Amino acid sequence: MNPPVVSTSTPRRTWTPSMEITNRYAGRDDDDRNMEANFDDIMKEERRSARIAREEDEKEAQLIAQEEERERLRKIRKNR
Repeated sequence: MNPPVVSTSTPRRTWTPSMEITNRYAGRDDDDRNMEANFDDIMKEERRSARIAREEDEKEAQLIAQEEERERLRKIRKNR
């Protein structure tokens, strides 16, 4: 069995303790006990989301209706 061939054209990096960053997440507070959203805030956001979705649906329906109208007119012109 032959040993694996190691390329000598690129230098090999070795791990050193200075590469390890131990304080990467220092000062970050991942504790969610400080969240202050109450039921009213959540319901307000839900209503806002529903309104935005409804507006987007209406715009999409208008675009579809316009496209269908253009297609209908194109077919009428083609049949003449």
